[in-house]
Amino acid sequence: MPIIIKGVATAEDAIIAYEAGVQGIVLSNHGGRQLDTARSGLEILVEVTDAMKLRGYFPSPHFDIFIDGGVRRGSDVLKALALGAKAVGVGRAFLYAFCAYGQEGVEKAIQIFRVSAHCPIA
Repeated sequence: MPIIIKGVATAEDAIIAYEAGVQGIVLSNHGGRQLDTARSGLEILVEVTDAMKLRGYFPSPHFDIFIDGGVRRGSDVLKALALGAKAVGVGRAFLYAFCAYGQEGVEKAIQIFRVSAHCPIA
C-alpha cells in the first residue's frame, strides 16, 4: 500500500519523507488553522521541488507531490501542475459554495473552475 504523508510544510521535511521511502507527500498547512502565518501548499511548492531537484530526487516516477491549500481558482490548479504537483485539493471553494447555495453552488463552482482552467494564465 502506498504511503503518502500529509502536512509537509518545508523542503527539509519533503527530503526526509523521500529518503524514508514514502511514495508521496501532501504540501499542506491544514487550512492554516494551527498558525495564521503558515504558508499554503501552493506557496511552498517551488521551494520543495527546487530542493529535491538539487538532490536528484525530482522528478521521480516513484514519488508524487500533491498540494492541499492555496488553490482558489482553476488557474491555480494549472500553476501547481506546471510547477510539479501531481494533483491539488480544492475543498474550501466547494465548502463555501455548498454552504451558501447548496448543490447549485457546488455545480456553479465546478463550472467556474472548468472555465478558468481554459483561460490563459495572466
